[in-house]
Amino acid sequence: MTSFTEEFFKSHFSVRTLRKLAKRGITLTGLQPIPDMSSNMPYASATTGYLVTDNECGKVWSFTQVLEAAK
Repeated sequence: MTSFTEEFFKSHFSVRTLRKLAKRGITLTGLQPIPDMSSNMPYASATTGYLVTDNECGKVWSFTQVLEAAK
């Protein structure tokens, strides 16, 4: 059985992207909102942040940063 986050990652990123990340020691581990601080309601207009383990270092990346890491 797969978890919600695994299914979510597969719906946002291609298998090829996920494989490239894994080869570089990068795994997606969770989700977190990235608030839009220019808005009156920052969390209502938040974007999705991806919790990433990059060679044993935890980080929060945007969608674009995840794609860049897979290049």
